[in-house]
Amino acid sequence: MFRHFVPSRELHSLATLVRLSLVDLPSANSMKCCSPPARFINCINIYQSNGEQERVIYMKKMFILVMAVMLCFTLTACNEEENIDFPFELSSIENVEMFRFTNPADAEKKVITKSEDIEEIYQTFESVSLKDKTTEPTAGGSVTSFRFNLSDGTSYEVIYSEVAVKAGRVITTGMEQDFFTSADIGAFWGSYDYEVTTASEDELPALYE
Repeated sequence: MFRHFVPSRELHSLATLVRLSLVDLPSANSMKCCSPPARFINCINIYQSNGEQERVIYMKKMFILVMAVMLCFTLTACNEEENIDFPFELSSIENVEMFRFTNPADAEKKVITKSEDIEEIYQTFESVSLKDKTTEPTAGGSVTSFRFNLSDGTSYEVIYSEVAVKAGRVITTGMEQDFFTSADIGAFWGSYDYEVTTASEDELPALYE
């Protein structure tokens, strides 16, 4: 009466798939275990944070470097040195009149005539460094001036006004302002053994633009 039920070949295949699906397909828990561990993610975050910090430090260093370079240029510009550039040759100098005074009414004069002395004065002035530096006015400071008398009948003036011991301000013919120098130009007066004569105020140097 009863017939034995015999599954068809197709049903056998399905049964195999069912058994495989129950065993082989990954469960939700197994997929969660396969995700990146939290420690690894933290390491990535730390690495990214360190990278940001390094970039910030680098930018700060670059900013400091740029500011330092700008400061150097500023200081260099402020302390830029000048030199006396004579508009004539040594050979064209006939003599040098040297004046010294604190009070113009008591001025004295020497006339430098020896070629070796003229050359020394000429070369010394060309090597003197001048700076655009502000100094406080000095009362009672001496003035030592030099008048280069040239073979063409013209003259060139250099005036040194003392502002401190072995320091003063220099202005020459053609200069628009005076400059500071640490050279002891005033010592020239005692370095050359020539006759000292009284100089009238009319003889004292005057500068023209």
